[in-house]
This record gives sequence, C-alpha cells and structure tokens, in this order.
Amino acid sequence: MDWKIFNRHPRASEIAEGLGIIPANLALTPVREKRPYRSNWQHEEPVSREAIATAITQGQRLTSKKGKPYTAFDSGYGVRLGEISDGLLAIDVDGASVEPILKAICPELPKSLSWSSGKAGRYQIAFQIPPEYREKLANFTRAVIREWEGLKTDKDELLEFRYNYCQSVLPPSYHPTTGKYIWINSPADTEVAYAPQPILDVLLELADKEAKATIEAEKKKAERERYLEQRKLERQAHPSLSTADSLADILELDILPRLSTEDIYDWGGHNFKRHGKKLVGFCPQHGGSSGTAFQVNPADNSWYCHGCQEGGHAVQYRHFANGGHGTPKGKDFIEIVEELASDAGVTLPEWKPPQKQNQSKLIPETEYNFKHKFPRQLKDTVSNLAQTLKNKVARPAYKYFRRNGELPPAPKLHPKEKQRIRQANVAEAKYLAETTTAIVKWEPPLLLGKMQIRLGDDPNNWNVPTDFEDWKNQGSPAYVVPPGMRNIFEALMVKRGIKNLFDCSGTGTGKSHDTGNLPPYLGINPHTQKKSEDDPTLYYICDDPRNPTTESIESNSVVLPSRHSGLVEDTTKQTPLGYPHIRRPKGKEEPTIEASCIREAIFRYFPEFKNRTLFGGKASAGCQGCPKLLNEDNKVVCPLLVGRWKTKQYAPFIRSHPQQLSTLSETDIAVVDEAAKILKSTKDIFVGGESLNEAFYELGTNLIKHQVDGLHYGNAIFRALSPLIQIMKE
Repeated sequence: MDWKIFNRHPRASEIAEGLGIIPANLALTPVREKRPYRSNWQHEEPVSREAIATAITQGQRLTSKKGKPYTAFDSGYGVRLGEISDGLLAIDVDGASVEPILKAICPELPKSLSWSSGKAGRYQIAFQIPPEYREKLANFTRAVIREWEGLKTDKDELLEFRYNYCQSVLPPSYHPTTGKYIWINSPADTEVAYAPQPILDVLLELADKEAKATIEAEKKKAERERYLEQRKLERQAHPSLSTADSLADILELDILPRLSTEDIYDWGGHNFKRHGKKLVGFCPQHGGSSGTAFQVNPADNSWYCHGCQEGGHAVQYRHFANGGHGTPKGKDFIEIVEELASDAGVTLPEWKPPQKQNQSKLIPETEYNFKHKFPRQLKDTVSNLAQTLKNKVARPAYKYFRRNGELPPAPKLHPKEKQRIRQANVAEAKYLAETTTAIVKWEPPLLLGKMQIRLGDDPNNWNVPTDFEDWKNQGSPAYVVPPGMRNIFEALMVKRGIKNLFDCSGTGTGKSHDTGNLPPYLGINPHTQKKSEDDPTLYYICDDPRNPTTESIESNSVVLPSRHSGLVEDTTKQTPLGYPHIRRPKGKEEPTIEASCIREAIFRYFPEFKNRTLFGGKASAGCQGCPKLLNEDNKVVCPLLVGRWKTKQYAPFIRSHPQQLSTLSETDIAVVDEAAKILKSTKDIFVGGESLNEAFYELGTNLIKHQVDGLHYGNAIFRALSPLIQIMKE
C-alpha cells in the first residue's frame, strides 16, 4: 500500500500494540517507512515506548519549512543495535543465495528472535553478544559478506552483520513493498540467544578489518587535508599553474569546490533519500533492493557502498559508475577530470603527459614480488639466521676453542633417540594394504592366475571378508561385482572395517564417475557441512584435483586449498561443468590467479619442509617469519592455512593432490585415482633436539675452521651457508 506521513496508518493500533512484547532492554527508535528520522537517533537516549506509540497513533504537530503547521505520523519502530541494547547483533540475510554462506559460517544456528520483511529469502535473526566479547566489538558497526569459501551471493543479495549505530525495523511495522514486517520467532515465545562461537569468530575478524580500514581512511584523510592546505598556500604565493604535475591540484582546488553533491552524484538511478545526515540510495553497480546500501556524506562528498564494500570521492565515484573499481589511472583519470571540469565550468590548461623517461613503469605484482619483495625477505631471513648462528653457535664454540685448545665434544644422543633412528633405518617390505590408510576403489576385470569370487545381485548373500586377515585366509581373491553395484560393495567394505580396496578395472569403466556418487552410500551428504570433527570426510586423491574429469566429482566435491606461486585459467579447455582449466604458467606466462603462498618456492626447493603432518603454521619452519602468517594478536591469519583448516573442518567431500594432503584422521576415507602412480614408498625419520645439537656442532666446527683461516665471522658464516643461500636465490 502507498502510505504518506500526513496520514495515520490504517494498522496504527496494531503497530503500537506490538510494542508490548518487545523486551524492555532493547532500545527503540521511531521510523517512517524503513527510515529513522530523528537527527541524533544513533547517539540519543532511548525513546520511550509511550512516545513511540503516541507518534504512531496520534501523530506529532510540526511546522514545515514554509511555516505551515501539519501533523506527521510514524509507521513503526526499529531496534537500535549494539551496546545500547546490551550487545544486540542482527544478521541480515538479504536473499536466498545468502543462506549457503550463513550455513557455511555456522551450520547450527540456535533458535533466536527473528523476523522478515515478507520477501522470499529475506529475514533477520538477532543474537546477544556475550559480555566478554562486547569490549572487543565496541567499535564495530556493520560488515557485508558476498563471498565465503568459494560461495558467492547473487548480484543484488548479501549477508550483513549489523551492530553499533545501526537499527533494524521490527514487526509489525509498515514495509513500503510488502506492507508489513512479520515475526518468524516472536519475542512473545522466543528469547534472544547468545551468538554461537563461529559467529563470534567471524565478527572479531570483521571488526579487526573494519578497525584497520578506519585507521587507514583517517590517516589518508588527514594527509589529504594537509596536502590541500599546503597547495592552497603555494597557490597564494605562486598564482600561476603548472601543467602535468598540477592536474590533481586543479581537481581539488578549482573543480570540486564548485560542484554540489547533486552535481557529482549524477547517476539517475540512485533515488536518494535523506537518512540522518547522509543520502542513501541504489548502487550503480550492484543495484540492490532496499535502496540504502549506497551512501553519500554531503559534508565532504565522500561515498561508500556497503554492498560492494567500496568507496571514495568524486573521481572514484565517476569511475565506479562507469563500471570501474578503485582510483582510475592514466587516460581514465584524465577523462574523468575533464568531465568534472566541464560540469563545474572550469577550463583546463593545456595538459601534456610527462616524458616517457620520467614515467614510472607499472609492473605486475608477481614480477615485483620476485624482483624486489622476495629477495628483500630472503636477505632478512638469511641475515637473521646468520646472526643466530654467530651468537649461538660460532662465538661460543670459538671461545671454547681458544680457552681449551680443542673443539667442543660432540653431543651424545639420548638412548631413546638412538633407538628411534635405528628403527627408522630398518627397511621393512610391507604390502600396500598394510601400509596405507587409503580406500582404493575396486571393480573386476578377469585376472589370469588369480582366484576370483563372483558376487550376485543381492548384497545380502555376498561372501565377502569380515577383515583383512579373513581376506588373506580366503586366498586373497578378487571380487567380481555386478554392474552398477560398485559403490554398494565399497560402502559395505568400509562398514566392515576393511582399510584398503584395490579397483583393478580398466579405463572407461566409470571409476571416477562412481566416486563422485559414492558419498551417499557412505552416509555422507556432500552438500551439507560436517556437524562435528568425528564425521567422516571422503577424499578423492588424484594428480590434478583442480581439473576433475567427471561432472559428479566436480559438482559434489571441493578442492583442498593448496600451495602455489600463481596459476593460469586456460580458457581453451573446460571442466565438465564448463569452467576453464587451471594450470601452472608456462615459460614467461603471467599468472591470472594470485599466488596462494609467497614462500612456495622455499617449500618446493626444500623437501624437508613438506612434512605431511605439518603443512604450515607457527611450528612450520617454512612458514616462520612470513609476513602473512600472523596478525598483531599472534593469531594465524594466512588465507591459505585458514582456508585449508575450514575446508577440512566443514567440507564432507574433498579432492586433493597427495603432496598437498595433510594426515587423515581415523574416520576419513580416501579414494586414490591411479594409485600405482600416485602412492610412493615412504619411511619415517626422527629428528629431535639432540639431533639438532649434533647438526649445529658440525656447522659450528665448519665455522670455527673458517675463523682459524683468518676470516671474519660474517664471511665464515656466509661461506658455511653459501650452498643454502645459492639454492634460495635460484
């Protein structure tokens, strides 16, 4: 229905009566349509329920700008979120495509207060933030998520976390499209639950990002103001304008001051409305449905889109409205400045681009990393290592040598360590079935010289082993499974505790296709998250997990994030679902997918870093010192490691290359494709503290020898480390 503030809403009594069930600790603010209209509503004391009810049912006597009195009616009320309401958080699910992301973040949401605008797939759910977390979220306002672990929302849909200085309209208030907000779980019979831990973890991460972004924005704003003030003073002292170096100055000092907010934000689809001191409207890129995501602050003519999570000033806006992102460069920047100058009626001086030799050459980020960033990190790493060896190894050993006239005695290994090393060096030939924890699929061709048992169509009558020893007692036969029953056989073997199956059927018999459809037979739903760590995960181990060969594998499984130094999307080849093949760059080919690990080369050059039980993290030698590993709170924030941990924690069906796979748990199940090529013989080695002491003793001895030869410590260390340094440089 079409409602105006000059008329009492037909449901005014119903809306006012709805105040009676709202918990008393929740602060409310009156709204007209979906908008709070009080000038200081985010900071004022909570408005009383009586005043809100009166404004809805009886209206308020106001005076127009022309001095004419009129009565204005409210259409509802919203709850003020955050600290003002004892730490109330609202999660806004704005569209059906958002639901999988929310489920991925928190598979099991507790029942709590929730409501909807009446639109399909759109609702809000409220949670209370526990007291011990509220101080950490004191500066958090709102954040939007459109992508999460490979999931994406549709263009006009998003997941929003709303907290301090935000409000959400409550039922049964008026909604301009559907007519009415409705309760899903009403406060009459539902309490506000505490936010579950996965939600709190995401909030803390989002709050940290918001805080850093705010600090950075304030810093840039202050720098910009100082620069403009300086340029104004220079203008007064030297009125003449230069050309190339002053284009940005002309924009800031001559063009933008002549443009109003309406002049700058000239896209016709905004449909701006006043929202306190800001203008809110539709976004020129993602559109939106509420008409509030795109916001402009007329005080400084800055803008921000909460849906796209992007913002800026006039130049960035014009670039954004044309489909761009960030600050335009080069020709794009010049064209936008010329466009704004025309709108402002400013004639630009003749502008010539700077000479080519004076221009900075823009190089790809990967090229910059390998030419400048990584060598600098390598230098720092080697310097730190050299300093440690100098202080902890070479200098103490040299003092001992000068004092005693002989080298320090070699350290003795602990008896248990000696025993472990002896055990590790004893080669034992074992069958594949006794040494691997993989379940490898099986369907039979005729195997000459090997006993076979043909199974019938009824699985209840199958003569199959109860365990590995039973299979050996039967003569280690091959089982001939009827067509279409491969997955039934495999699931039965897993249920009976058989650790390993070998599928010796030939190429083209549907092994990969059946693997993609195996999860339901194992009681696994590939499209829902695991509920606990004890739930089994099905792994498909293959040589090329990024490019599956069957539709069932691609649609039902996810790739375990792996370590790489940049990849290329090859559009000449496609996966079964139509996505481009992903491969490593060839020759000097530039990656189109950014490197997942800036230290991938170190892991590739040094096999000892490829510990299967320690892919990476604080304790990993290859990760220590990496600038992307930890945040200021010493928490692991590396996108690769966090992505792997979340994938292993939640995904029920994962595909991976064996060299990128960590140790599997007892409940996990693995299908190994081309097992003869992929599975390699391995042996364990044990390296403990005593072994490291012995290695340092040998290194210290070499350093002392170099010192005796008359070299300085730095040269001695460099000579001792030169093989390592050379490999790292290469």
